[in-house]
Amino acid sequence: MEEKTDKSFQFRDKSVFSSGKSELLTLVKNVLNQTKKPFLIFTPNPEQLVLAETDERFDLELKQADLLLPDGVGLMWASTFLSNEVNPPIAERLPGRLIVEDLLKIAKEQKLSVLVIGGRDYTHEEFFTVNGQKVFWTAGYLDVNNPTDGEEMLIASLVEKVKPDLVFVAFGAPQQERWLLAHLPLLAKNQVKIGMAVGGTFDYLLGKVPTPPNWVAKMGLEWLFRLITQPHRFGRQLKLLNFVWLVLEEKWQAS
Repeated sequence: MEEKTDKSFQFRDKSVFSSGKSELLTLVKNVLNQTKKPFLIFTPNPEQLVLAETDERFDLELKQADLLLPDGVGLMWASTFLSNEVNPPIAERLPGRLIVEDLLKIAKEQKLSVLVIGGRDYTHEEFFTVNGQKVFWTAGYLDVNNPTDGEEMLIASLVEKVKPDLVFVAFGAPQQERWLLAHLPLLAKNQVKIGMAVGGTFDYLLGKVPTPPNWVAKMGLEWLFRLITQPHRFGRQLKLLNFVWLVLEEKWQAS
């Protein structure tokens, strides 16, 4: 793993990137200009941080990322509420969906190859195009929790064929983070520079699900927009209450 950035917000023994977007993109470009091990980016939101409290394996997996991005207004609130002289607040919310768009722009500018593994049925072809960037794609597995040897061989073959500079994994947490860590040797062998867990990002970018208006995103109400447009998420949103309790507990322990 690469050495984590010095500027980070500490939450439940995890280092969350706390600088702004410009600093992040500078870091990403530096990573893309070197040929060391794959740089892993995870995007924990409050729901995932709650899951990590009861799933020790996932908790350890989050800590193995080279970078944890603050994806979710809940983390912004937590950093402000818990901040002190030695643990400053997060400077800027960095939604994974928007950062992926920036990475695709960089990929287009630098003529880099991109592979997406997982997600919905995006295309019957081997690739699709997002904002002018060609993106190779594979669904990966019929059941990500029970991969077959044949599926693993097909993915390995595609990675070896594409030699992607960036690999985005869209299985949802914790499967996507787990996949990236388990397949580090495959990614390193094929000189992948960045591996990122992206959840449903490409569902939004390809119009599979509605994208929240800019004013909604600026107000930090994407969670409410998703709840209204995807009512089945209600049970997951209830975990926000558990996150609030974690933050209060952290504050109490620090006092």
